[in-house]
Amino acid sequence: MKVALIVPPSRANSSRLPFSLLCLASYLDKFNRGVDTKIIDIKIDMYKKLNKKVKEDITDKIVNQVVKFNPTIVGLTCLVTEVSEVINIAKLIKEKMSNVIVVVGGIQPTLFPEDILFKNTPVDFVVIGEGEKTLSEMINAVKNGKPLENIKGLAWFDKKIMKTECRELLEDIDNLHPLPYHKIDMDFYTKVDQSKIRFMPVSSLNLFTTRGCPFNCAFCVAGNLWKNADHKKLVRLRSNKSILNELKMLIEKYKIDAIYFLDETFTLDMKRTEQFCDELIKNKLDFIWACETRVSLVSEPLLKKMKEAGCVQIDFGVESGSQERLNEMRKGITVDQVRKAFEMCHRIGVRPFGCFMFNLPNETVDDVKKSIDLIKEIKACFYNFAITTPFPGTDIYKYVKPKLKVEEYETLEDATRNLKDPRFVFAKHKIEMTPFVSMVEKRFNNPTKRFTPFLNKMYVKQLLRSKRKAEYVSEGFHMFEVAIGKAAKSITNL
Repeated sequence: MKVALIVPPSRANSSRLPFSLLCLASYLDKFNRGVDTKIIDIKIDMYKKLNKKVKEDITDKIVNQVVKFNPTIVGLTCLVTEVSEVINIAKLIKEKMSNVIVVVGGIQPTLFPEDILFKNTPVDFVVIGEGEKTLSEMINAVKNGKPLENIKGLAWFDKKIMKTECRELLEDIDNLHPLPYHKIDMDFYTKVDQSKIRFMPVSSLNLFTTRGCPFNCAFCVAGNLWKNADHKKLVRLRSNKSILNELKMLIEKYKIDAIYFLDETFTLDMKRTEQFCDELIKNKLDFIWACETRVSLVSEPLLKKMKEAGCVQIDFGVESGSQERLNEMRKGITVDQVRKAFEMCHRIGVRPFGCFMFNLPNETVDDVKKSIDLIKEIKACFYNFAITTPFPGTDIYKYVKPKLKVEEYETLEDATRNLKDPRFVFAKHKIEMTPFVSMVEKRFNNPTKRFTPFLNKMYVKQLLRSKRKAEYVSEGFHMFEVAIGKAAKSITNL
C-alpha cells in the first residue's frame, strides 16, 4: 500500500520543516510494515513571492506527482488560510483518481471540520486531533477490508457531519524520532537564511522537544487545540537522550550550524532544560541554538547554563506593556517579569528577541504608550510587531461578527501586518494599525540591526568552523542589499 502526504502550495517558500507529515511518515514506517509513504513537498526559492500563478503551477506538480505515485490514501495538512487550496487539490486528485481515499488533518480541520466536510466535498475523511494512530488504523482497516467509520478521531459527511469517538493523544513521542528527513529536500531546508533564528543568518533546522501547551492565552489557538478526550491539556516531553541523539545525527549528516527549538515554551520544565544543557556541554557538540519561552520561566542560573551550552538567542512573547491587557489576554506574566528577563539576558550575553501585539481587545492610547515605553526600556536585539488577529479557534474570535466565510480565510495571510477588515478592530483607540505597526517597525528595527549577529562571539566562532562559508558570504551580500534598500526607502519617505 502507498500513502502520499502533501504539503500545501502556500508553504512552498517556507523553510520550516513539515513536522506534522514527517511525524506521520515516521509513525507509519515504524508501525505499518510494507507501507510506502511519500511526502510531496514542492519547494521554490524562499525569497520568491507566492502569487496565484506560482501556486497554480505548484498545484499541478503536486497532482502529477500523486498520479504518478498512485497511492491508496492521500493525506493533506491544512491551516486556516489553506482551506480553499486544500479542497481544490483534493478535487483535482479525485478527478484523476476517483478511488483514492483523501484525508485532511491539521489545526483547521480539527477545530472546524465543517469547513472541509460538506455536500459533494472531495474529501473523504477529516482527522480530528493527532493523526498518527488514526492514519495507521485507517491503513490497517483498508488492508483488511474493514469499515473506517469505527476508527477513533475521524469525521466525514453523510447528509451531515458524522464523528467517531475522540482519539487519545500520543504519550510517548520519543517513538517518532528520529524523523525521516530523507523524504524531503534537506538541501533546501538547511540553506543559510534568517527565518529560523530570527535575523541571524545561519544554516539551521527547527526541532521540537515537546508537544502540547499548558497555557491558555486568549489570542492563541493552542489552548483549544491541545485538549484530550477528557478536556485536559496534556504536554508530552521528549527524553533528553532522544533529543541529543537526533541532534548528533542532524549536525553530522547535514552539516548544519544551528538549531531553533520550536517548542511553545522551551523552558517549561526548567530542571529538564538545565539537565539538557549539561548534556550538550558534556558532549561538546559544535552548534549554536535558540528557542522561545516565557519571561516567567527563566532564571539567572538557567540562562548562564543555556549560554554555556550554546544558546545565542531567546524569543519572548511580551505582547504588551500594559498589565491590564496582559491579564485580560490571560498571558500569565507581569511587566516586571519582562523587565527582569530582558535585563538578565543582556547581562549574561544572550540575545533577547521581543514579540509585541497591538490592537488588543479594549486597548487604549495609554496602553499603547506603555508598550512603546517598555519597548524602549528592554532594548531587544530585534522586535516582532503584529496586529492582533482573531484566528478561528482562538478565544478572541468570538468577538468577530459576522464570522468569516471559508472564502475569506485567505485574507488572514497578511492580517497581522495589514488591518483591512473592520471586524478585526478590537482596540478602543482610533489609531490606524497598519501605518502604526509599520512606523514602530522602522523605528525600533533599524536596518543596521541586521548586522549585530556579527558582533556575537559565539555566532562568529560558529561561522569560522562552519563547512558552509561560501553560503554565508552569499547571504551576507543579500543582507547588505536588503539593508541598503530599506535605508534608501526610509530616506525617500522622510
